[in-house]
Amino acid sequence: MKPASAELHLPQELRRYLASPWTLFATELVEGPRAYVGQTLALLIDPFRTAIVGDVVCSTVIDYVGLPRLCIADSRTMRFREARVDTSLFEEVSECRNEPGSLSRECIDRILELLKLQVPSLLIVRGEEDLLALPLVATGAVDVAFGIPSRGVCIVRRDLSNVVAAVNVLSRFRGFERWSLGRCTEILG
Repeated sequence: MKPASAELHLPQELRRYLASPWTLFATELVEGPRAYVGQTLALLIDPFRTAIVGDVVCSTVIDYVGLPRLCIADSRTMRFREARVDTSLFEEVSECRNEPGSLSRECIDRILELLKLQVPSLLIVRGEEDLLALPLVATGAVDVAFGIPSRGVCIVRRDLSNVVAAVNVLSRFRGFERWSLGRCTEILG
């Protein structure tokens, strides 16, 4: 695996907004014990039309809903505790590197490639996967579900207002002026 080139960097002033994604996107927040969250997700999402970000959420979706189209995991939960997603369940498994507080071109490209395959896929991130929900929402290709630590699971639906909001947030990242969203939006059609 080649070294990461973190092309977009999260500015400090955006951190507090991203800690409460329901203020940025039209979302559904499912809170409660894991069994309740899992059973509720089974009612709310189609796993093949949903990308999952986070090890615990991915495991919960697999256990209660089914294999998601794309699961992005970094083998940790809440940045410290080890967590593992069973790689043998997925038809395609890939890796990329993404430094904390950034979005690497390598991971964005890998996400787009895996979405195009349209098979259950797992992307293992060396570093941190949290911010990778943003380019997923920006594609408009799938619903996106991710964990909110100590709260539950946030679902961002595939719709134009959420795509626009994600692109707006991404445009505030340092380095965005040198970056093209063409690859993110090419899979819309």
